[in-house]
Amino acid sequence: MTEMDVAMMKVTPLGSGCEVGRSCVVMEFKGHTIMFDCGVHPAHNGFHKLPFFDSVDPSTIDLLLVTHFHMDHCGAVPYFTEHTNFKGRVFMTHPTKAIYRILMHDSVKIGKDDDRLWDEEDLERSMDKIELINYHQVLRHKGIKFWCYNAGHVLGAAMFCVEIAGSRVLYTGDFSRQADRHLLGAETPTEKPHVVIVESTYGVQLHDSREVRERRFTSAVHAIVKRGGRCLIPVFAQGRAQELLLILDAYWRSHQELHGVPIYYASAVAKKCMKIYSTYINMMNNQVRDAHAHGRNPWNFSFISNLSSTATLDDSRPLVIMASPGMLQSGTSRELFERWCPNKLNGLVMPGYSVKGTLAHQLVNSEPQTVKSAAGELLPVHLSIHYVSFSAHSDYAQTSEFIEKCNPLHVVHVHGAEEEMLRLQRELTKTFGKRTSFFAPKNVQPVLLPFKLPKVTDVIGSLARHTPEDGAPISGVCVLKDHKYTLLSPTGLRETTSLTNTTITQRPRFRYSGGARALVRALSRLVAVDEVHGNVVASGQDDGGTWRLQGDVTLTIDAKRQLATLEWDASPIADMIADAASATLLQLQARQLAPELKDEFVRAASQPEAAAGGAGGEASSADDESGRRVSAVLDLLAETYGSIAELPHIKSEGGERKREWQLTVCGSRALLRGDTVPFDVECDNADALDELKQVLARAQRVLEPLRLGALT
Repeated sequence: MTEMDVAMMKVTPLGSGCEVGRSCVVMEFKGHTIMFDCGVHPAHNGFHKLPFFDSVDPSTIDLLLVTHFHMDHCGAVPYFTEHTNFKGRVFMTHPTKAIYRILMHDSVKIGKDDDRLWDEEDLERSMDKIELINYHQVLRHKGIKFWCYNAGHVLGAAMFCVEIAGSRVLYTGDFSRQADRHLLGAETPTEKPHVVIVESTYGVQLHDSREVRERRFTSAVHAIVKRGGRCLIPVFAQGRAQELLLILDAYWRSHQELHGVPIYYASAVAKKCMKIYSTYINMMNNQVRDAHAHGRNPWNFSFISNLSSTATLDDSRPLVIMASPGMLQSGTSRELFERWCPNKLNGLVMPGYSVKGTLAHQLVNSEPQTVKSAAGELLPVHLSIHYVSFSAHSDYAQTSEFIEKCNPLHVVHVHGAEEEMLRLQRELTKTFGKRTSFFAPKNVQPVLLPFKLPKVTDVIGSLARHTPEDGAPISGVCVLKDHKYTLLSPTGLRETTSLTNTTITQRPRFRYSGGARALVRALSRLVAVDEVHGNVVASGQDDGGTWRLQGDVTLTIDAKRQLATLEWDASPIADMIADAASATLLQLQARQLAPELKDEFVRAASQPEAAAGGAGGEASSADDESGRRVSAVLDLLAETYGSIAELPHIKSEGGERKREWQLTVCGSRALLRGDTVPFDVECDNADALDELKQVLARAQRVLEPLRLGALT
């Protein structure tokens, strides 16, 4: 049978909600929690640069999936794994983890002590927790299925797809559908996602073609050095820098007049990372792989060298320097900008996106006449400023084409300035709004997405051999795995699942010095007792034996050793019977039974047992038991129907005398006849007779010992 189950998915940006920076998005669904990315904000310091971790319980997060090595996507990982109660698993691609360690080590080394949120030990411990994943490799964890696709953007960048209970969520991270000189463009998912969490960095803007961008970039650099100036290109240590190095090296090779102009890459980190780029050439485009196959390493540059320190730099002549960080917050790029900005011969070429609140954003968007230096001094800005977007982020054309191919039910926008994000949301709603809903949440603002999921149980194994009638019950073991239900026979667990049947045999022993007769007699009032060995009743001896209680629990009494042993295979019914037998045995041993029951046990133990067919104690005990049953039934009937009158004894056809009672049922006279339960019943009213028989049947079931077969 199939039913519909409505489940609510919750998507909450802890960072990157209507902003660029500290990317961190949490998705909750069907009891699972996944965190996508864990970065810092480049325009903030201290705890202010972290995502809003207070809005989530880190201990509930099952997975942390990091898309790439840029600080705004991975910079808070050491803090989150080492300074919160996060206990989940962390995954990155191979290049991301390798470059993550280098970049994070550098950030610890150059960071201010009072601004540092983690140290080298935190970084190393976080490295131990990071696991690796390849593109298209499918992994599972606690019912979560996840894998990743190539995202373009930078080496090793991934788009993660997560599937829970058949519902798929794709988180793009930073992605670019456009191939460049060394990377392939982002893939189209082979599994259609129901939800896409997509970056919105450029909103509705359109990028120039690759050829136009390269021509504008090289022309700006050439013009600056041709007039005798110094050209500063602020870049992140990894990512677009490698693309720009390939472009400049190729341009210098084709322009002999520039061979005397040096190009420097001012980053020790970049030099270390170049080894990683050479290692993962197999993850780059065909152009790079073909060059490597023919014995040429494209990362061995002819006209570019590394600058280890600006202290030894001779900047009295034209030159080109690429330096980090890319938004001029601090470091080498900020130092060189402050040194060169007063000279109008010099030039600044901004090749990427700049976050609001950074010096780079201020220079590109407002072109100030003066800026405040890191030391607090006002500096004149006379150098030329050029902006050529080489940012490997999706533009409007790429994003809309990607949404069209994915065709999701819902799209959640992140990683974009609020104005750009809202423009993109409006434009995409106009195009795809009939089939897809679009959301642009702010930080810690949850997006709730309802999903109607079919509730299906697969019946397999021996249970599936026969088609049951409509409405008929089916009994078996229901196995839940990866949010899928399977019903099967217990005997089929080993063959169809990784589960196995285990039988637990219980065998407690008790000190017992009382007689076997008294214990067996007491247990007979609770359950059916069958003698297996000992023949206590027939022999008249009281030296022990073996009995089966209700067919499932074995009682063994060793009179010589004064031990009583219970043995049974654990099950709900058998456990209940064994508990009752244990309590009875302990009460007898401690002599804590009610006085009248205790006296009866003493009498039963002292009376000689009668031979088969003879008179004696056993017959007397049977008569007492029969009398108690009759009294119990009459009491029940009196409470149900009122007073009951006993009539004078009558003689049966065989000459035996039988007792007879009269009562009123549903206004009709009824008669009970007999010396034992069950009674013979007479009544002229058929309905009253039927009701009375049902009441008597229930009373008889209560008086009889438990029948295991009737309960299972």
